[in-house]
Amino acid sequence: MELTDANAIKMAPISGGARHFSSSAGTIITKVDYQSSEMADVWKAGFALGMFLEESPLWVRNKRVIELGAGVGYLGILCAKLGAKKVILTDVGELLPVLRENVLRNNATQALVAELDWGNRDQRRELSMQKFETILASDCIYEENGIGPFLRAADAIFTRSIAASITPDGLVAIKLRGCSKDIRTCFLEKARAIFTVREVMPVVEDVVTRLEVKDPATPWQQLCIQENVAIYHFRKK
Repeated sequence: MELTDANAIKMAPISGGARHFSSSAGTIITKVDYQSSEMADVWKAGFALGMFLEESPLWVRNKRVIELGAGVGYLGILCAKLGAKKVILTDVGELLPVLRENVLRNNATQALVAELDWGNRDQRRELSMQKFETILASDCIYEENGIGPFLRAADAIFTRSIAASITPDGLVAIKLRGCSKDIRTCFLEKARAIFTVREVMPVVEDVVTRLEVKDPATPWQQLCIQENVAIYHFRKK
């Protein structure tokens, strides 16, 4: 399948302050919040990772899942609808009201909301007391000073789960934005000091190549190519 249209795959438009997504698991409605300093919405990397999980739901089905930097909750809610045993959606305190509202409006009964500022040691410790089999994050690393706190939060969760004889899998989606190439490089360098990192979908950085790629043909791969999104799988070394 040839990808020639840069707008071939689009997210649901905002209508009445919310986006209405059609998924294989049913409709997901996410209220957005552009009044907050966090500019809460569903971003392209999260949408791409969600499409990947729809195609490969065993990453989350019957598993305990935690999402770091959940934003408005699209990805975590999708995991609940795909059959996750339990989902904890985390973000900073300012975003918790819209996150809770979206969980309720989608009747995601196995999803819970918790505050997690990656730099807050007490919050990291509290959440790391629980055990998870899948850890997700998407489009939530924009500056170099956020990489260390993110990795410490992820490491704490991995370490506790491993101590309980669970080997968690992590999936991170990162969108390459203009000058953010160095951020992605820095993220990978620091992550590989702690985790084994594998590319599920590498970034295609050449525009001509991106628009002329005929294969892969799946929608999530097309979206990653179209939007310069990379998806990484990681495990604790």
